[in-house]
Amino acid sequence: MTPKPTQSRQPRAARSDGLRNRQQVLEAATAAFSTVGLGASVNDIARRASVGVGTLYRHFPTKEALLAEVLRARLGELLAVSREFTDRHGDDPGELLRSWVQAVAAQIGEFTAVHEWVITALTSDPELRDLHHQVLAEGQTLLTDAQGVGRASAEARIGDLVGAIAALAVTATPDDPERPARLLRLLIDGLLTAPDAADAVRPSGVRPPRSHPSSRS
Repeated sequence: MTPKPTQSRQPRAARSDGLRNRQQVLEAATAAFSTVGLGASVNDIARRASVGVGTLYRHFPTKEALLAEVLRARLGELLAVSREFTDRHGDDPGELLRSWVQAVAAQIGEFTAVHEWVITALTSDPELRDLHHQVLAEGQTLLTDAQGVGRASAEARIGDLVGAIAALAVTATPDDPERPARLLRLLIDGLLTAPDAADAVRPSGVRPPRSHPSSRS
């Protein structure tokens, strides 16, 4: 006897619903943690996600597990974006580095309310630590490329650069919420050299090859 179509679709539909619920929880949690920090209510997150609290706990047994998954997802997205930049070999290395710095700043800005927790998680959670190191490796490639053509300060170090971005992200105040963005522009302006100035310090049209490929697992 031929099974009813609904019988074969039910497990697939259940999996689809589960994935959708999980994604909704992650999106709601990102919004809640970015504004309230660790004080975010699990009940509020479930309500924002339009799921029951029981459904949330089936996916994430603790608030910390939920926050770790939010950070893991965001780092994965940032790594993908970073790799897109390092794969664009024909573009201006200075502008690629600028775009990477802006992408890093945007992500760090999402976690300012929980920045101390993030710092601890990036050192204690092996998977998060590995993702973080991979993002830094892509950033190092972009920085080295920009320095190689005179488009970035030769004194810049990737750890110092990311540390500065993180420090600027927490400078916002209720009276001046745009301060981090202004300071970031100043940081980028100090990091990068104008294309015409870079051209003056190397032969016209010469772009040295990469000294090393990006590190990827």
